[in-house]
Amino acid sequence: MVAALAAGQRAGGDKRGQQSAALIVVKPNGGYGGFNDRYVDLRVDDHPAPIDELARLLELHKLYHFPAAPEDVLTIDDALGRELVRELVRAGAITPSGDAFDEAARAALVAFMHVENLENRVRDDNTIDRQTLGYLRAFRKPPETPA
Repeated sequence: MVAALAAGQRAGGDKRGQQSAALIVVKPNGGYGGFNDRYVDLRVDDHPAPIDELARLLELHKLYHFPAAPEDVLTIDDALGRELVRELVRAGAITPSGDAFDEAARAALVAFMHVENLENRVRDDNTIDRQTLGYLRAFRKPPETPA
């Protein structure tokens, strides 16, 4: 649906210009925790590029709410484990103490995922999904605010 909005905009769009965009998808018990029917309910009310912003918000919505596809689940082998430790150190989620993906690193990953609202993606089978890995790779620690 967002692709159709973008295609319409590329084809000339609304002659009045752009300001807002919205997407709502209803599915029985499709909302967060199955408590409502709003599977996707996103709006951009005032933005210079609302369709692009809606697409960005949809990607975040999918990250936070949709389960990983089986083909996106990766086994944490030694190489991936070392990368995860490096990324967790860079993100400030763990202090450097080697590069092994041990229980401390696993706990740091889970804690990081909870802080970043990725708790629906926490796994206990020595795997991680591509979306979580991509999020960690792209994560930029926010600057500290002065006291």
